[in-house]
Amino acid sequence: MKPMVGNSLTLGTTLGKTVKQPQAADQIPLSAMTSNKPTGPEYRVLSQNDSCFNGQFSSRLLAQELNRLAQKGWKVINMGTATAYTEDGTEYHELMILLERNRG
Repeated sequence: MKPMVGNSLTLGTTLGKTVKQPQAADQIPLSAMTSNKPTGPEYRVLSQNDSCFNGQFSSRLLAQELNRLAQKGWKVINMGTATAYTEDGTEYHELMILLERNRG
């Protein structure tokens, strides 16, 4: 087969310029382009009424729970109290702790 002259295309070139073929390291994995996983931080609110305290909130149990969550990547970023009301309308203050970790 005779090569064509002029503005012809040949394998590996486009109008006389070499076309770079993508290498494996240059390619983005398909899973990265189609992933529906959320990215960035996620948050959790811990309160004295959470089931982990079994209705017996104490500073010792709070420390145990925070240490358990820290092993899973959670860190405390803020804490305070929130005003809440019982069914009969009695006001009380509930400790709220905001935790954050990176997804993944």
